Amino acid sequence: MASCRVEAEYDFDLLTQIKLDSVNRLVAVKVYKDIFKIDRRVFPDSIQVSYKQWMEWKEGVARYTEREPALHAMDENQYSPTEDFTRYFKNKYTDEEVRSAYNNMLNPIRFVGEGVRGIVMFYYLGMGKAYLLDSLNKDWKRSYFKKNLDELIISN
Repeated sequence: MASCRVEAEYDFDLLTQIKLDSVNRLVAVKVYKDIFKIDRRVFPDSIQVSYKQWMEWKEGVARYTEREPALHAMDENQYSPTEDFTRYFKNKYTDEEVRSAYNNMLNPIRFVGEGVRGIVMFYYLGMGKAYLLDSLNKDWKRSYFKKNLDELIISN
C-alpha cells in the first residue's frame, strides 16, 4: 500500500499542474520507471504486479472514460444536448451534485493507500494514469490494447 501511496501522491501532484512542461514530462517518465521497479520488488510476485496493472488498465480507464464525456456534456460551450438527450437524462448534467461528483472525481487519487484501499485504489490509480497520459502523449489511446498503462507512461 505504501508503494501505491507514493505512486498516487506523485500522480495527483502532476495532475494538479495546469500543463506539464518538457522538464516535468521527462522527470515524470524517469520517476515512474523507478516506481515501477519498486513495485516489482515490493509485491511478493509478478502475478500481483500484473493484477495491479490489469485493474488499473481495465477499471481505472473505465473511470476515466466515464468522467471525460460527462465533463464535456456539462460544458455548454462544448455540447448542446439534443431534445432526446435532455428527455432521457433530464437534468442530470445540470444538477449541482452530479457536477460536483464529476469535478471532484480526481480527489480520491491522493488518498490511495490511506483512505482509499482495497481493489478501488487501483481504479483511481488507473484513472490518474490515464489523465497523466493525456498530458504526456495525446495519442496514447492508439496503443491502449498493445501495452498496459505503466508501459505507455515509460515509453514517452
